[in-house]
Amino acid sequence: MPAFPHHAYGPRWAARVLQRTLRSLASICGVDGAALLMIAPDGRRLVVGATDDAGRRLEAAEVALDQGPAVRVVETGRPAAVADLRSGYETLAGLAGPVRSVLAVPLSSRSKVVGALAFYRRKAVNWDNADLVKGERLGRILVGVLDELARSQGGQGPPPRDQCDETTHK
Repeated sequence: MPAFPHHAYGPRWAARVLQRTLRSLASICGVDGAALLMIAPDGRRLVVGATDDAGRRLEAAEVALDQGPAVRVVETGRPAAVADLRSGYETLAGLAGPVRSVLAVPLSSRSKVVGALAFYRRKAVNWDNADLVKGERLGRILVGVLDELARSQGGQGPPPRDQCDETTHK
């Protein structure tokens, strides 16, 4: 039996499961929040989910500016850690509200980067290797959850744009 009943629940249910999953991942990682940036099939970057408004604001700003840790991750396929957005991402820091420090890890499916999971803190911190390893492990868990959610929605992928927390794209 699959983890989620096939077609049993709609897109709003999937969006709620995603938000609860992001909250759980942030809690496990010991951070203030997490946000999810995905690449749509047509190449647009979509803010698909976040634990709170700060995460949505961070990722919406990254997409609008076409810069930031999560954008760098989807472009390079490599993790990005920023101890303080005010050093190197001044414009982003001004738009990102209370978020100061970000660790973003790539999300891969079938050897292709499909998005980035960003963990953030409201104070400046130096991310260490243990944080990176934990972030990558949690990213792999999230990919599994996203795959199951897609199956439960008939293989449609992330929740439809009108169900996303934010529908910014670039």
